[in-house]
Amino acid sequence: MFPRVVARRAAIDPIGYVAGIAKGAAGGAHGIAGITLAMAEVVGGIRVAIRDLRATLAGALVSWAIELACTVGAAAPLVAAQATAKIAQVVRIVASMLRALGKALSSALTWRVQLRDLFDGFWRALNELKKSQTAAPN
Repeated sequence: MFPRVVARRAAIDPIGYVAGIAKGAAGGAHGIAGITLAMAEVVGGIRVAIRDLRATLAGALVSWAIELACTVGAAAPLVAAQATAKIAQVVRIVASMLRALGKALSSALTWRVQLRDLFDGFWRALNELKKSQTAAPN
């Protein structure tokens, strides 16, 4: 908005002008809350998925240890191959989840920058209102 238009609006109805700015700030705060909740859900989901993968891997490791103990080490090459394949599979799944998390966080960062710009505009408008109120004769 142009400073003269801001000054005229503020001079006509300063309370309504401040109320409009507050309403816009409330909308921005609501947007920030939504982004925060969405990111918490994404991070929580990935954390649970990785926890489940680690539990699966731990169970498999116990199973392989029992297999090695029962065969007195004769199955070591087979167990080593199975363990390597399973660990590689889990690492691949975790890496893809972390890539998805990185994309989601960068998307949230874009929204955060836009909301920051919105709040900067609110501050500028309030400063213009303050200037117009001090410059106006009493």
